Amino acid sequence: MFAVWGRFVYRWRWATLVVSGGLLVISVLGLLMGGTFTSGGPVTSDLEAARALSSSPAALDLFMWLSYRCFTARGRERVPLFGDFGLISQLGSADYARPRKFREKLEGWLDLVRTMWPECPASIDKDGTGLFVDRANAVLPTGGTDAHN
Repeated sequence: MFAVWGRFVYRWRWATLVVSGGLLVISVLGLLMGGTFTSGGPVTSDLEAARALSSSPAALDLFMWLSYRCFTARGRERVPLFGDFGLISQLGSADYARPRKFREKLEGWLDLVRTMWPECPASIDKDGTGLFVDRANAVLPTGGTDAHN
């Protein structure tokens, strides 16, 4: 695949250079005219949240996962904490041998996430085996209105 791409770029190097330069100029002009790199999509990153949560990589992972999961949720959904498709596997936190320890850590991470996203709809279920999420936006699009409505 890369060999084919390399041959194409080598053969058409001037056309590739012109097209790349044109795209760069269009991008810079768009930024100068007030455009931004944010898309308002499911993974709109908030630099403030990333800075605030950078001291806890697990909380930052949870924030990003919740941002996406809440954006794509169709309503209130339950995500299991344990098992092959559980949250512990999705976050790559399989090194917690005891479920009680993971739940304690998760509660702490949720508290950190709520400092940046007070309306976060995530909550651990009563028996401690799942996490409830609901449809929401962690970061509002530039217009300040909900992108779902």
